[in-house]
Amino acid sequence: MRAEDLGACADVFYAAIDELYRRRGRPALPRNPDPLMRLFGHLSATDPLRCHVAETASGVVAFGIAHRRGSTWFLSFLFVQPEHQAAGLGRQLVQRCLAEDDRPGDPRPSAEGLTYALCAESVQPVSLALYTMLGIAPRVPIFLLTGKPLSDRPVGDRTAIEATSFVELAAADHQGLAAAVDAIDRATLGYEHSSDHRFWTASGRQGWSFRDPASDEPVGYGYAQASGRVGPVATTESRWLAPALAHLFSVVTPSDGWQLHVPGSSPVLPSLLRGGFRLDDDAPILWCSTADSPAFDRYLLASYALP
Repeated sequence: MRAEDLGACADVFYAAIDELYRRRGRPALPRNPDPLMRLFGHLSATDPLRCHVAETASGVVAFGIAHRRGSTWFLSFLFVQPEHQAAGLGRQLVQRCLAEDDRPGDPRPSAEGLTYALCAESVQPVSLALYTMLGIAPRVPIFLLTGKPLSDRPVGDRTAIEATSFVELAAADHQGLAAAVDAIDRATLGYEHSSDHRFWTASGRQGWSFRDPASDEPVGYGYAQASGRVGPVATTESRWLAPALAHLFSVVTPSDGWQLHVPGSSPVLPSLLRGGFRLDDDAPILWCSTADSPAFDRYLLASYALP
């Protein structure tokens, strides 16, 4: 994948999504290619060997984007133009996105110590079958929750933690902030990903660090955006997740409503639903992986493409 391919990849993405939505009787997805292309650009810049396109004489007809963070390989995007589907391009692109250091001696995702993961549409049996045959099997449903809370404490008591903005902490001690975030990511995800944190900040997400008032130790972080998007949110223990969310809801006023990607196993899902949020009409996304990670009892994804 080259920088000049990003626009064509966005066109393939929308064409494939529109065809899927038509089959399901849904309206076409609103066009907003700029943020999508920025995400493509970030992922291809950080992992160029894991981002590939398929071309014909008329141009790009399919693309796959994966990224590797520590010992985790994640497939962010795999889309094929409708008229070129069922030709085996998806399978070929997945194999291309497995760079040589992802598959020592074996083209299949089976390298010892390496986790393979992705988010897949639960209504796409062909794709799910492909991933499962590679060992990347469905494990956890991820629900999109939207809406506004009915009270100022929709999930928990925000005063249970102390919160400080990333902006304030970075001005005082940027290295200390980065070290604390890295430690939380290692404990929750199993890897550090500072380049993604820089991307989220540059994209307009506001970050906060959370501390235990009793010990003054860092216990988590979280992001929220004026658009209403929340995530990622990570905490060292599940008991900190609810107050972290409560804080984020209190410091950002979204232009419309909130949007959160919540695992079905998350302890905050029932309280969010009781607090006024609703499940999106669409079917849940499935977290597929070769291992039981990340720690979904204390982690909310940023997105389906860049968890």
